[in-house]
Amino acid sequence: MDIENRVAELEAEVVRVKRILDWKAQFEFGGIDKIGLVFSVSRVAEILGEEEELLNNVCATMEPQNGRITVVDKGKNLITALTADGIEYVKEALTRNGG
Repeated sequence: MDIENRVAELEAEVVRVKRILDWKAQFEFGGIDKIGLVFSVSRVAEILGEEEELLNNVCATMEPQNGRITVVDKGKNLITALTADGIEYVKEALTRNGG
C-alpha cells in the first residue's frame, strides 16, 4: 500500500472517531457511560416481591439520572431497566408510598 492511501485511510479513521466522540458527548450525562449491569423491571419486581405494574408506575415518574434506562430490543419494543441506583430509588419510593 502506498503512503497516500495509508494517509487517506488514517484521515478517514480520525473523522470516524471524532464523529463517535461527538455522538457520545451528546448523550453522556451523570456517569451513565459507566453502567455495566442493569435489571429489567420484570426482574426487579421478582426480586422485590412486588407487582410489575406497580414498579412500572414508579418508573414512569423517574428520570434517567435516577437510574432508569430505556432499552430497545430486536423487535423495537421498549423495555425499562434499572441500574443499582435505580433499584434503590424504587425501593425508597415504595417505602415512602407504603408499597
